[in-house]
Amino acid sequence: MQQAQSQGSNVSLVGSIAGIMATFVASSITLYCLLSQVASQLSMRASALFPTNIDQMKELSTALEDVKDHHFALILISFCAVYIFKQSFAIPGSVIMNILGGALFGLWLGFPLVCLLSASGSTCCYLLSRTFGKRIILRCQPNRVKQLQELLMDSRGGMIFFLLSLRLFPVTPNWLLNMASPIVGVPLLPFFFSVFIGLMPYNFICVNAGLVISNLKSTADLFETSTIIKLVILSLAVFTPGIVLNCFRKPKPLI
Repeated sequence: MQQAQSQGSNVSLVGSIAGIMATFVASSITLYCLLSQVASQLSMRASALFPTNIDQMKELSTALEDVKDHHFALILISFCAVYIFKQSFAIPGSVIMNILGGALFGLWLGFPLVCLLSASGSTCCYLLSRTFGKRIILRCQPNRVKQLQELLMDSRGGMIFFLLSLRLFPVTPNWLLNMASPIVGVPLLPFFFSVFIGLMPYNFICVNAGLVISNLKSTADLFETSTIIKLVILSLAVFTPGIVLNCFRKPKPLI
């Protein structure tokens, strides 16, 4: 009996992995076809539209600056597609995309755009995990999922502020929060808005850095003393309502 259950579990695990791999391959092909079409219009290589470091991002920003006015829609679509793809599959590089967003679109468009894209991409990751990822996450990160579930149960009265605190002060990596949230019972809408609002300070710092992209040598340059102060102030501004509500919340009666 136990052997049969084990075999069933293994089959389910293999099915989950296969589902994620199939989704990744299909998404990769779709993204490549899109970027190839856009790159041909811009006379660029498709891979150039997928920057992975500061130097590549600087080169792309410079190249797109010359054609941005004539091909704004194509550039915007490409940026959104690459951003959501990276977020959906927890591929590192959101900081690069945030800086590029500031360089290409400025603060007033770039900042709300990356906030929306980070929330949308994280939501895609959430949905992928809910559909295929439960067995994989529980096998790879059982202790961290259990810890997150216990913390969530302790904060049921103020879930949204608890989720915000995890984004503002990321003790748990964002990629793990995205994958574990559906497993521990975080509803979709609170999840979306916790990402949208909770990552605002971080996104603002990165987009703001994109305005002076020529001065950046590495991502470490983002977090100077003045930048850290701004980040703390923005974090407190977002987090203060939760603290106030918790102070005035009536304590639960002892049974």
